[in-house]
Amino acid sequence: MPTAPTPPVMKPAPPRAPDAEVLRHTVFDGLVRSDFVRSGAVAAQLLLTSGAAPRWVVAFVAGNSGAAVWMHADAGPVNWRLLGEPQAIESLDARGRTLRGIQADIEADIEADNQSEFEPDMGSDRRCVQVRQVLLGSVVRDHQSDGRLPIAGAVSAALEPDTASWSRDRLDGAAGYALSVQVLGGLVKAGDGHSVVLCAHSPAGPLRLRLRALTGDTPLTPWCEAELLNSTAADLPDARRSLLFLSYREKLLAGSWRFHTYFGRDTLMALRLLLPVLQAAANNALAGKTLDWDARVALGVVLCSEGYPSDVRKNDVIEGLNGANGSTLIFHAGTKAHSDTVLTDGGRVLCVVGLGADTHAAKAAAYARAEQITWPGRFMRPDIGWRAV
Repeated sequence: MPTAPTPPVMKPAPPRAPDAEVLRHTVFDGLVRSDFVRSGAVAAQLLLTSGAAPRWVVAFVAGNSGAAVWMHADAGPVNWRLLGEPQAIESLDARGRTLRGIQADIEADIEADNQSEFEPDMGSDRRCVQVRQVLLGSVVRDHQSDGRLPIAGAVSAALEPDTASWSRDRLDGAAGYALSVQVLGGLVKAGDGHSVVLCAHSPAGPLRLRLRALTGDTPLTPWCEAELLNSTAADLPDARRSLLFLSYREKLLAGSWRFHTYFGRDTLMALRLLLPVLQAAANNALAGKTLDWDARVALGVVLCSEGYPSDVRKNDVIEGLNGANGSTLIFHAGTKAHSDTVLTDGGRVLCVVGLGADTHAAKAAAYARAEQITWPGRFMRPDIGWRAV
């Protein structure tokens, strides 16, 4: 396994005043446990996915960035158990820049029969987990449909006897991201390729891991509950806590891993439906205007630039925009015109909407048209509509 650059040296940050308001919220969704933590300048979401494809994700509201850790699927069913609550932490990197994030102690309940293939020299009955890949920066989406792992933002590990660390700066050189996993009462070894193996010392003992994930993105300013809700709001504690976690002065309803709060596609479709009335209103000619509704199912696929949502690449020429047909629509978001070409100018560049008699047909139309549109580094989710189809 190639030697990775030495990670930033984490130092304790200067003491901070006690936080006025700490928000904690836990949601269980099948095999996924999601813990929300907002304390002072830290706002993070920790997701622990148990089962045959174990995974950790830490999503940071600031910068809409995060860290993801994919484990080896052949490790057998892994059940994660959180030991206590995730804690907000603050550290300095090697250049003295502030990083903020969370620390969590996690225990793995693993089928011992499946451990020997990772590291035979460690003992066939040792409790181990293999880390396949770590991504820092972009908040990655679910990959249930095909299991593919993203490439952009992937980094190699720096290894110590009991700790594996991953870190990188932002593409613009600003303070970036750091993640470390310490085996409490265990050891770390290099696996095949870029993988890392985390093992308990004792075959009979539990595998306990300490996760630290941090970001250098500028913190957001949260709204307080009194500013968001009045006395008539429903008394729904879970909904209130979710709303609070996602509400900030810089952006309301910030993106979150399990709370898909991107309303761009819905907004664009609504505006198109309302266009006849809006145009008439602008011309003071509303009388006699009606809305024509398309009865077909619509499904939108967003095409993104490399590095989205953190360090976005721009000014690439977009090819394949010509060729309109009656079963697709293309909405522009992060684009700009330059001479006779259209260039990328943001993270979420285009939304390709497919129309069809059912969800299958709409999805097929959307992806077929999306594949015709290209630029360097263009990517899209492969699983839009997977729950419906």
